[in-house]
Amino acid sequence: QKNDAQATYTHEWTKRDARIDWNAPAVAIERLVRAAQPWPVAWSTVDGERLRVLRATIGGAHSSGATTPGDVQLIDDTLLVQTGTGALELLDVQPANKRAMSAVGWWRGRRAAALRLE
Repeated sequence: QKNDAQATYTHEWTKRDARIDWNAPAVAIERLVRAAQPWPVAWSTVDGERLRVLRATIGGAHSSGATTPGDVQLIDDTLLVQTGTGALELLDVQPANKRAMSAVGWWRGRRAAALRLE
């Protein structure tokens, strides 16, 4: 049953609210990514540029192998980011001023041995 007395108010979302804190648990970040669609879209930064995270899922059986939240590794064609608790698999991303693309494609295009999202 609905009880209007228990309703609460919140502020309207801003882009700042959608910034990913990699110290949070993977489950919380995955929920943020889903909740921030289609606006304001969850985001992080890499090398000072904004990276929008369009789709992600909890890493499941995969481990990122990293220990520092925000560290990114490609393991078995799965792009994993270490979080405060567990790993998050990035599926689709959109780099600044570029089109949306698969996260693995973005990683391979960067040709970086290691990345850290902040």
